[in-house]
Amino acid sequence: SARCKEAPLPHEIISAGEKLILPYICDVNRVFPHFFRKPVNTAEHKRVIGCNNGKIDIFVAPMLIRGKSLLANINEEFNGIMVRGDCTDDVLFYGKGAGSLPTASAVVADIIDSCMHLNERKYIFWADSNNESVLPYNESRTRMYLRIENPEHLSIVNEVFGNVYVIAQDEELAVATDLMTVADIESNIEKLIRKDVNILSKIRISDL
Repeated sequence: SARCKEAPLPHEIISAGEKLILPYICDVNRVFPHFFRKPVNTAEHKRVIGCNNGKIDIFVAPMLIRGKSLLANINEEFNGIMVRGDCTDDVLFYGKGAGSLPTASAVVADIIDSCMHLNERKYIFWADSNNESVLPYNESRTRMYLRIENPEHLSIVNEVFGNVYVIAQDEELAVATDLMTVADIESNIEKLIRKDVNILSKIRISDL
């Protein structure tokens, strides 16, 4: 595995929100047999951290995950951290991350910790960064789910993105793109907008 030498600073982490997707959310199950041979579960906000050529690929964004992913059954106030290792495969760290009791427990733990270190000062800080440890967000690679108002615009979408995988084409059009950089995806979306293609919503398709 690649090694990342520096931790990213908070302002270096991209946080992206997307419009809520309701129609065709279940139809995306048809995408994953095509791409991964596994069904998709739902859309969740995920923080993704990975290494790419020694740089950290990190962002916060909603995405579609596989139904058989270890992350698929994390609901309500529970949080999960999935680690994918060369020797361990996928490992999940799972537990409550919000709610009255976990929050109260954390507050009490902080009070006890402060009382135990009355004569000591514990420093929490961010180390200096040269801004070269984080992979630029636009260079991150992903597949994208697009929901488009006019189903007759499939030919235009194929012209701009190359051949896309069609999920649904009736009253609206829902497609999945191939794997490409965020920069290429955003550029292609701008091209669609200039061609009067109305994109109702978009969301990443994850391989987690």
